[in-house]
Amino acid sequence: SGSAKLLRFDGSVRPWLRDRFLNAAPVCALPTSLYGAPWVPPVSTRIKVFCEWAAFLNCSALWWSFMTEDMSCALKDFEAEWQEDEDMWSSRKKDHDWSLDMENMKAMDDVDANVRREMALLDEQDRAMGVRGLSKSEREEQRKLELKKRQEEAKEQKRKEKMIKERELELEKEEQRRIDQ
Repeated sequence: SGSAKLLRFDGSVRPWLRDRFLNAAPVCALPTSLYGAPWVPPVSTRIKVFCEWAAFLNCSALWWSFMTEDMSCALKDFEAEWQEDEDMWSSRKKDHDWSLDMENMKAMDDVDANVRREMALLDEQDRAMGVRGLSKSEREEQRKLELKKRQEEAKEQKRKEKMIKERELELEKEEQRRIDQ
């Protein structure tokens, strides 16, 4: 830029975006034709380059010495200028949505844990009362025991009926004997 007749900025830090410089702004060599210009700061950095003194200053200062605010505004790409902000807000929204999803998942896990706890409590109560909550093998065993119990009750009922019939038969025979006497 020291002997330039045309200024072209194609780096990542454009001079017209000077308000976005996070650290030190890039520096450019001051063209020799501009030494002593009123806008050049008197304390510009001077170093020797190839045995010749050269002055360096902030590239945006060089840019703004030739550009008016209106010309700079015409060059701005407003969509690209706001892209960084859009990306930041999009990232924040994703983070926020993610945190909401995590909160919802935690709440669902808590509800699920509560439901499981309640189901375990109900199963425990049902086991104590002998209602439900038994495993398949336990239910099968219980069914077999109930079937055996019903069969025994049926046998007992038949035995009682048989005894009652025998007793009735004996009573009839006694009655008949008494009548016959």
